[in-house]
Amino acid sequence: MDRKQAAVYIITIILSAIFIFCGYKYNTREYSFLSGEQADSAYSGRITRIISDERVEDDIIKGRVITFECLIGDKDMKGSTVTAVQNLDDLDQMPQPPVEEGDKVLLYKYEGDNWQFSEFIRLDPLIVLCGVFFAMVLIFGGKKGVNTLVALVITCLAIFAVFVPAVLSGYNIYFWSLTVCAFVTVSSMIIINGLHKKTFVAIAGSFCGVVVSALLTLLMNRFLKMTGMLDDSYLYLSLLNPDRPINLNAAIFASIVIGALGAVMDIAMDIATSLYEMYSGSALKPRQLIKSGFEIGKDMMGTMTTTLILAYIGSSLAVTVLLVAYNASLTELLNKEMVIEEILQSLVGSVSIMVVLPFTTAVAALVYRGKYDWLDELDEKEIGSFFDDDNKE
Repeated sequence: MDRKQAAVYIITIILSAIFIFCGYKYNTREYSFLSGEQADSAYSGRITRIISDERVEDDIIKGRVITFECLIGDKDMKGSTVTAVQNLDDLDQMPQPPVEEGDKVLLYKYEGDNWQFSEFIRLDPLIVLCGVFFAMVLIFGGKKGVNTLVALVITCLAIFAVFVPAVLSGYNIYFWSLTVCAFVTVSSMIIINGLHKKTFVAIAGSFCGVVVSALLTLLMNRFLKMTGMLDDSYLYLSLLNPDRPINLNAAIFASIVIGALGAVMDIAMDIATSLYEMYSGSALKPRQLIKSGFEIGKDMMGTMTTTLILAYIGSSLAVTVLLVAYNASLTELLNKEMVIEEILQSLVGSVSIMVVLPFTTAVAALVYRGKYDWLDELDEKEIGSFFDDDNKE
């Protein structure tokens, strides 16, 4: 295995780990992440027997009370059997299904020996599905699939271990959202594709898309007079840290920019790779490469824009249906801040894609056909992805 390949891959992962570790430590130094008051009193277990299922009507509850035995599976109570109850109130607007023997559940222990049902443990089926996804990536992606999974893990850690704690701590969301976007772009591109000309082109195109989406969002927030109070979740978000209140407009900014990043990276990499394959071993001139890039971009434009808009609509389908049902006036509906934010997300993402297509094409033509000594060294024969043996000729 080429030493340069190994060096690039390992150094990228080491630097990524350092960024994530330092970012997490810095952003959680004043805010304890995932450490609620009841964190130590939550136990997981499996229901071994239903003791009783009774109908109760009193001043506290009107509904069913299910008493059951549960085998605790973690912490200091592991292996112990406890008796717990599930209260199913008729007035509860979001009732839980009744527990059954064999269910895996989450219990809370309160004063005395009072055990209460909290939630069903739903992660197990998702872990199986996640395993299927990983297997498919490895089967169809081969060695490149390993790189893809590594990049995915690093991306998720950057979001949940660096960016989310920064938001909860009340730090500058604008800075951290752009920093995380830049980090994800560079680390993902290098890990997946290696240090290569097309990687440089894709990174440049992605940066362009992020900058465009950021500027558009800031500009439109000013003209649209957004308050950031879209729904109850944003209200609760604003109350989380009284000492350093979370900037709700900045939270909207981050959701739009991070949401657009995936589509922008996809478009930039597709264009960079397609034009590199056309350039390799050919005598195409920069003008011909640009023309080809525009033709390829036209085909991508429609499907990617549609995909982006459908993704945003699908993620907020229930809210969209409710808003349509409870608003008699179309004008009033379209001017609600919640609806405006969804439209803004779709339009900013789509405009970013439109800008990335010609920009990435122009950079590709300049880099692939230009004479830059330091870029000419970024060749598949020299430096590539650590696991990607296909890069070797």
